[in-house]
Amino acid sequence: MGLVDKVLPTGEVEEHALRKAKGIGSCPLNAFALLKQNRTEEVEKRFLISGEKKAKAFIDCWYSDEARKLLKDALKKF
Repeated sequence: MGLVDKVLPTGEVEEHALRKAKGIGSCPLNAFALLKQNRTEEVEKRFLISGEKKAKAFIDCWYSDEARKLLKDALKKF
């Protein structure tokens, strides 16, 4: 997925991160935003689709006959 650029020894991480941040910071903001959007839009699309599927599955489960019965039984205990 490209989440990790490099693995470094602990002592080199901060210096490398600062160098990388300065390089990114020197790019024009609108160009950086466009590049970032191009890199993340597919992941975002997959995440949204997955989220919709999970929400539907949760709602279907929550409002199922079995869940309603269990909730009514639990309510009687209170």
